[in-house]
Amino acid sequence: MSILQLDEFKRETLIGYVENLTIPFESKTLPFLPRDKDVYGLTFAYDIFKKNSNVAANLVEFGTPAPLRDKQGLERAVGEVAKLSHRYRFDQKDQLTILNTKFDKERQQVIDRAFNHIDNLKLGVEETEEYLRSSVLYKGKIKYDLDGFSLDLAFDVPKAIAATKKWSDPEISNPIKDLVDWIEKFKKANAGRRPLAIHMSNSAYLDILQAKSTIGNIKGVAGGMVTPDELATYLSRWNIPPITTNDLEITFEDGKTERYLPERRVVFLGIEGKTTLGSTVQGPTVEKQGQPGVYVKPWREQNTENEFIEIGKAAFPELSYPSGVMQIDV
Repeated sequence: MSILQLDEFKRETLIGYVENLTIPFESKTLPFLPRDKDVYGLTFAYDIFKKNSNVAANLVEFGTPAPLRDKQGLERAVGEVAKLSHRYRFDQKDQLTILNTKFDKERQQVIDRAFNHIDNLKLGVEETEEYLRSSVLYKGKIKYDLDGFSLDLAFDVPKAIAATKKWSDPEISNPIKDLVDWIEKFKKANAGRRPLAIHMSNSAYLDILQAKSTIGNIKGVAGGMVTPDELATYLSRWNIPPITTNDLEITFEDGKTERYLPERRVVFLGIEGKTTLGSTVQGPTVEKQGQPGVYVKPWREQNTENEFIEIGKAAFPELSYPSGVMQIDV
């Protein structure tokens, strides 16, 4: 009897477990590129709106033809879903440990440890999907080169601008004024519409709190330490969108780690009046019988008797409104 023949590791049981598994990971970018588009081929087409402004309707007399509008800078792009997957191996030692355990409690402990690895497999798929989305929104490109798979793809995100005075210098920087000025710049590119959110590292956020100009604006001549609540209240008076900090990192198979959001980068996201900036497209896999979504594949290697559980999915981000992303290095 093999591990995969146990009730706990049968394919149907594993599929139900993985599909209903809630993992301790909250995506910072999914609200802007939600999983709202499924495709059933490996390629997909989407629209890119180069100009984010609508032309007002004309007043016309009854019986008069309506004026024809052009496509307002509309471009058509074709993307391809990428397969995100990895697996866990039960070698012969693992199998003997589970199959030859004498006590139910000890056996359950070994099975629980195996399911912890399965949890991590799904978490790893979610983290890789987040890496794709955050690469588009935070960096404007996806660059990946690992284990024989290479990808270098640029999106139409406007080139990052730089703060005239580095935020790391609390004596001369004026982060709040910078945010106000950048919002006006963002509005010019989006027909007067404001961004919905601002993402930055905790380091950049602390720069705002500790800037001499911030302390003067909020505390006045008395000075003192500015609290996050005081800053949030002050920013809301200026109609500055809420700030989200993101210091999360992804760890790759070779041990290399990379921040989702560069530490010295501030990113404006979303467009007032738009629900999203695009989608995270989910595509089909053979392992899921040609359907989109997360798959679970348990299998046995005949020549070694090792058993595997593989978890993966096919997905890729599409960015329809690149003007809804503004990157600033501070």
